[in-house]
Amino acid sequence: MQQVHPVYNNMNVLDVQCNNFDNDTASILVAPVTDTSNRLQTTESGVFKSSTVVLTSQPSADVTIPVSSSDTSEGIVNVSQLVFTNQNWNVPQTITVTGQDDLVSDGDVDYTVVLGNATSSDRNYNGKNPNDIYLTNMDDDTPGIDISYTNTNRYYLFEGGLTQHQYTYVLRSQPSSNVTISLSSSDTSEATVAVSSMVFTPENWNVPQTQTTYAEDDAQSDNDRDVDINGTASSSDGNYNGINVPSMPYRNIDDERTEVLLTPDTSWSNRMTTSENITSVTFQIMLTRAPTDDVYIDWTISDAKEGTMSTFEYTFTPENWAAPHTVTITGKDDVKADGTVDYQIDFNRASSNDNGYDRERPPSVFLENLDND
Repeated sequence: MQQVHPVYNNMNVLDVQCNNFDNDTASILVAPVTDTSNRLQTTESGVFKSSTVVLTSQPSADVTIPVSSSDTSEGIVNVSQLVFTNQNWNVPQTITVTGQDDLVSDGDVDYTVVLGNATSSDRNYNGKNPNDIYLTNMDDDTPGIDISYTNTNRYYLFEGGLTQHQYTYVLRSQPSSNVTISLSSSDTSEATVAVSSMVFTPENWNVPQTQTTYAEDDAQSDNDRDVDINGTASSSDGNYNGINVPSMPYRNIDDERTEVLLTPDTSWSNRMTTSENITSVTFQIMLTRAPTDDVYIDWTISDAKEGTMSTFEYTFTPENWAAPHTVTITGKDDVKADGTVDYQIDFNRASSNDNGYDRERPPSVFLENLDND
């Protein structure tokens, strides 16, 4: 049997006072840490960035944190708020920020994902303001003018005024004000344009506008000629004012013959006839196109005893070229019974500063002179 010591029986034992120090601080962590000098990058082509948010201690009530973008034209967030409970408080929640394409060449733009003040009936978290997330949206819009030109060399046009070629102009980015493209031909004698200017607005900037180039017939044998359709841009938008406008290159194929023609047909099989009875015939000399300079032509008769000519030379000018020159050949009487005699008119090579006509030689004119003896 246990004995009770009378001295200790019912003695009051003093309590021990202790303090348990809490190591849980009520705060909100955002990772990665960003600031105005250390920003995350999104892009207008849709590249996104993610950040995580987590509490450092278990709340006694739900903690709600509002989430928003300072500029939704540059970046949007995937959530409007984060809610932490006393069960998920230590599970990081992700905010995804996606860059937005604004179609404007406005450079790289800074913006912020704003994390607002937390709301909670837990006084330790209510009113807590987490760090914001700082970002830069990288611009992918480069100001420029595109032309629907795919040929590696020059497009061909053909003289005659019937050949035409269509192509388009369009802007690469949205301007802040109207952009006027003025167009002109480097040589209007070879090619012309249907419209001399196009206007692109902030509303229709991405709608291609059509231009038509027409071949011109210059009535000159000037060989194939290169010609460019050039443009200049003007706008109060500094990105587009004076910006390069691609040229549209062409080669106009010449359809003129550089030739001195005779009419009627004066070949051997169709030789003309004079007689010793002083009868005459005529032929005409003409050019096939306007020369760029005077064209001098002269000729000789093979037998001056059988015929004479009204002229022995002629000069065509850029002004009178279209009027044929008439030559008259008159038979001569040689007072000899020599029968019908063949003779001809021979041309020397033409002389001109027009390379097309210079050294051009017309065909000979064949004749026969009937004897009257």
